[in-house]
Amino acid sequence: MPLFYELLIRQGVPPGALLAETHLTAAEEILDSVARHEFGERSFAEHVLTCRQTLAVRGVSPARIGEVEQQLVSRPFSLVPAAFTALTRANTFLYATALASDDFGLIHRTWEMIMPLLLFLDDVTDLAADRAAGEENCLLQGGTPVESFFRLYPVLARLVKQIEPIHPEAHQRLNALRLPALTSGFLKVTLAA
Repeated sequence: MPLFYELLIRQGVPPGALLAETHLTAAEEILDSVARHEFGERSFAEHVLTCRQTLAVRGVSPARIGEVEQQLVSRPFSLVPAAFTALTRANTFLYATALASDDFGLIHRTWEMIMPLLLFLDDVTDLAADRAAGEENCLLQGGTPVESFFRLYPVLARLVKQIEPIHPEAHQRLNALRLPALTSGFLKVTLAA
């Protein structure tokens, strides 16, 4: 999340809003709920309820929570094809931004610049385990894993490229993470399967 926050700050979100105690403790509680859901301790419905309650106890109105859900949490990405819903699985973290900014367009665009790439890389690494366990994985959503890989890879390159004018160093670091996916053992293992 530090990179996400840094990109938001570089685009004009006041640092004080993102670093306020109320926001940070809400983000911490939401991340805890994410982890509990990820490890099967909490259903998705229970996780969403926890996120809503986290905001409500901090004085966020039900109308505002609904707006956050519509404009951030449930909003599809603009460049990532809709078939790849696994790349939106972390979007519930965006509940926390209800306390930091009203610029939902900026928040969502910034999130899309980084989060799909990070989840894609996780899915490349975890493909065999996710397939065996029946877990959500973007490479299992758009045809064969190789087809999905090559549908997503150029989209992710375009998303990461958007970071360059905002934060050139972060663009270089994320691109350095993205590029080795082409030469990793992923394609060899997947093609052999």
